[in-house]
Amino acid sequence: MIHIDIIDRWKQYLHEDNIPIEWLAIHAGLSKRTTIQILARHKPLLPKYELRLQRALVDYEKQFKQL
Repeated sequence: MIHIDIIDRWKQYLHEDNIPIEWLAIHAGLSKRTTIQILARHKPLLPKYELRLQRALVDYEKQFKQL
């Protein structure tokens, strides 16, 4: 499932790159609470949330993961 990959990739980036959860919440257009609940799998990843997290992931990778 694609949404599991998105969640796992974000968890990896948040941990390895020491990204504040607030950064992800702001760039995904979600509240900090909703972001934490989605990453902890306490809240279902609805398509609208999945799209926002995917866009934030693409933006993050373009900005910080370029070689």
